[in-house]
Amino acid sequence: MANFFSEMVDSWRDAWNTDFPFYYVQIAPFNYKEPEQGVLIRDAQRRVLKTIPNSGMVVVSDIATIDNIHPTNKQDVGLRLANLALKETYESYDGEVYGPLFKEVHPQGKKIEVIFDHADGLMSKGKKSYAF
Repeated sequence: MANFFSEMVDSWRDAWNTDFPFYYVQIAPFNYKEPEQGVLIRDAQRRVLKTIPNSGMVVVSDIATIDNIHPTNKQDVGLRLANLALKETYESYDGEVYGPLFKEVHPQGKKIEVIFDHADGLMSKGKKSYAF
């Protein structure tokens, strides 16, 4: 998917002969038929950020539901895209626009440490256990 996505953006930029900014919305969580399908797509969309120059992605997992693939809160989706453009294209926004993005994981015996980019102030409260 990442290769197709990169090629699509490259073809548009070639057609218009300019390296315009390309900003996109990460697919929302949804109750897909195949387990983990949405997770794999979102991960591919996160990874492609490193392969498409002059691009950015906004996350909408916090304003979407698994019952509707399209977030009903369009205003916040648009606001996030606008803030991304203001920060990256116009350099006139100082806030965080990416939200926590997975970076790496470090196994530590029976525990793991998960590292995120763009996660200043992100913290876990209480003891969390997750079964995978």
